[in-house]
Amino acid sequence: MANDSSETGSHDGVITIGSGGDNASEGSCESLQTDEAWYNGESGEINASLYFDGSDDFITLGTGPSTYSMSLWVKPSSTTQSIVDLGGSHTLTVSAGAISAGGFSTPTIYVDGYQTTTLPDTNWHQITVVTSTPFNTGTVTLGKIGGALYTGQIDEFKLFSYPMTFIQVRDNFARGAATLSH
Repeated sequence: MANDSSETGSHDGVITIGSGGDNASEGSCESLQTDEAWYNGESGEINASLYFDGSDDFITLGTGPSTYSMSLWVKPSSTTQSIVDLGGSHTLTVSAGAISAGGFSTPTIYVDGYQTTTLPDTNWHQITVVTSTPFNTGTVTLGKIGGALYTGQIDEFKLFSYPMTFIQVRDNFARGAATLSH
């Protein structure tokens, strides 16, 4: 289970761990089992993250709220990845380091609090996408868009019901960047 830690707490996610790839089960951070998704994501950006093996692992959330902004921390295995599907018409992908917010109306993309469309490497980075045109999310899927699966870690996925300002984007990044992991 991926727990929703927002104020409403109404969008818990279902973690799907397939039988192929590195992960055999969801597991836990403390298990010391190297074939578990939580253990392999133990060193998250903020506490623990989930490790997606790129074979058959993803998280499905219920229908999300009307959305203007989205942010998440990623530590991809490569700079070409299918990261998030917000219900079929809005996606977040990266190809050879170029970030694309498909379906967003005139998106502004930030990486680590700075406006850019480039994911520079495979270290931890926070990606934030902001639009001034809200959209209704369908079923949200982390780590999978169509048949394309993500390889790497994802942490602190957030949807916002307002268009974040530059200051809010920077503050959101700073809260995660200043967190000490275990």
